[in-house]
Amino acid sequence: MTDGKLIRVHLVSADFLLQQGLQTILTGLDYVTLEAVSRTAEDAFTAVVAAGPDIVLIERGLPGIDGVAEIRAITEQAPRTKVVLLCAETDRKTMIEAYQAGAVSFLTKTQMTQDLGPALRMIHRGAAIFAMPLSSPRLQTPGATESADNLVLKAQFNSRDRKLLAGVAAGRTNAQIGRDLHLSEATIKAQLTGIMTRLNVSNRVQLAVAVVRNGLVDMPVSHAPGP
Repeated sequence: MTDGKLIRVHLVSADFLLQQGLQTILTGLDYVTLEAVSRTAEDAFTAVVAAGPDIVLIERGLPGIDGVAEIRAITEQAPRTKVVLLCAETDRKTMIEAYQAGAVSFLTKTQMTQDLGPALRMIHRGAAIFAMPLSSPRLQTPGATESADNLVLKAQFNSRDRKLLAGVAAGRTNAQIGRDLHLSEATIKAQLTGIMTRLNVSNRVQLAVAVVRNGLVDMPVSHAPGP
């Protein structure tokens, strides 16, 4: 839901086929208004700063400027506009650079075509989406600093996720966490399963270790997690 307000989107792409495909998707969403389409970074920057759309979708490869550099320029001059980088394929290094430049999300070609509508709603509500395919390494990235890697990991979890993770790290059971968050035990179990999939871990012990090791919550593991 968007509280009855249309999500104002500006698309920036120099790829004709990609642009046409995304325009078709965006114009077919009844909760989105595609305010403008730009083919160059210069045109996009001028239009976005002037109009201040809710979300800007920027293609990675723009003529004359890198998409990451364009993100930095827009976020400095239009801080209320949420910037999403669009890439043909997963590139963790670019994902980290985009986050550090001010992007709120990183979407691949598959996500653009299958999940763009739901993603826009989540982003508009304040979520950050930096998802990696299940086959990709999660917690260690060759060539990337640990702190930068952790920034991307942290961006994938909202405040409720963090409370749930803190409960796991503290060794609380699903029932105890559910009482804390006013959720059913079944809901907690389902949410934990999703989080473990995202972090590529298979049990609560591995999850608790990953949570603390990667700074997802600011607390130590005090004792072994419960069943």
